[in-house]
Amino acid sequence: MLTAALPLLLFCQTGLFLIQLLPNAILIMIMVIVLGILASLARYFIYHYPSFSKKRAGFSLVNSSSLLLYFALFSLLTSLETKVQTSIISISFRSMFILLALPWIVFLIRDIYNLVDFSLHEDTYILAARKQKYDLKSLKRCSRCGYKMKIGLKRCPRCQTPQKDN
Repeated sequence: MLTAALPLLLFCQTGLFLIQLLPNAILIMIMVIVLGILASLARYFIYHYPSFSKKRAGFSLVNSSSLLLYFALFSLLTSLETKVQTSIISISFRSMFILLALPWIVFLIRDIYNLVDFSLHEDTYILAARKQKYDLKSLKRCSRCGYKMKIGLKRCPRCQTPQKDN
């Protein structure tokens, strides 16, 4: 939600100031706000799907790409200039925002790979998820510490308590 709310708050507080400094600030800020909302929505929907699914990988790809564009557009708004008598002082924070965008490039590459991998091997992942679900039924809890262990073990691996066969 911060990716959507922070640019909106920044725009509301410094909108007139930004318009004087940068003539195209309104268009850039609107695009940043829209991308922030899109990234927040994608992040919300990511956790509604299983870990190895095309839909989750697709939403992760939308999230990573929108955040990469978010940082790229936000870097356009980071130049400040001020006039002090006869000289102009200019400060640019673009390199900081580019540095923040570098991890999202890696995430974008990862999400593209996951989307392709999940699309090609969807049946394998579905079978692995079903197998893992059935494997959970073959576990029992230790009577002393509650550690989950396989049914055939005679002693708990954590506390070494002897187990009864049930």
